[in-house]
Amino acid sequence: MSKKYLYWKYHENIDQVAKSLLLGRVVVGSSDTVLGLLSNTTPIGFDGLSAIKQRTDKPYIVLIDKIDKLKHFVSIEPVKPVLNLLQICWPGPLTVIFKARPGLPDFLLSHDGNIAIRIPDHAGLLRLLSNFEGLFSTSANLTGEPVPALPAELSPQIMHNVDLVILNDYNLEHNASRILPSTILDCSIDQIKLVRSGAYPLHELEKICGVTILV
Repeated sequence: MSKKYLYWKYHENIDQVAKSLLLGRVVVGSSDTVLGLLSNTTPIGFDGLSAIKQRTDKPYIVLIDKIDKLKHFVSIEPVKPVLNLLQICWPGPLTVIFKARPGLPDFLLSHDGNIAIRIPDHAGLLRLLSNFEGLFSTSANLTGEPVPALPAELSPQIMHNVDLVILNDYNLEHNASRILPSTILDCSIDQIKLVRSGAYPLHELEKICGVTILV
């Protein structure tokens, strides 16, 4: 199935993507990290994403556009080391796992009641996120397959099942193989723990938060 490629630099394209997501559809989008699948943080959005990814056992990262929206997902005020990370590293390629606010639906959470959140450093994606409390995000690959660095590497099965693809012009013209996923830190426990190495170097994060991070 052929897809219409849209570009972040046009506001009307972002509005079109927002309408698609509000209808429960899944889109592919470039960002400040790897190519990602995006869906609304609703049961329909979650089910659509899980059907494409062919997985049900892992939660998805939730993207937001400003720290104030943490209140929709997290009720505990972050401690000083974590607050330092949020204030300095967001927007940026850092995902933070929090203990979720009580009462959130299960499809937002991990099995232990946590939620992973990030503010991306990408103007178009931030504009899109301003229309939502949050959006689910995950790499644009089938579970167990390599993460595509370029749109041309997207799986035919992925392309068949998404509604739209929105990109930077850069992604079509350059080798993006050095783009890394976000670094993930678990801040739901007493000592911050590295869950996934990624674009934000660990030594920089330790300087920012002022504590040793478990690995």
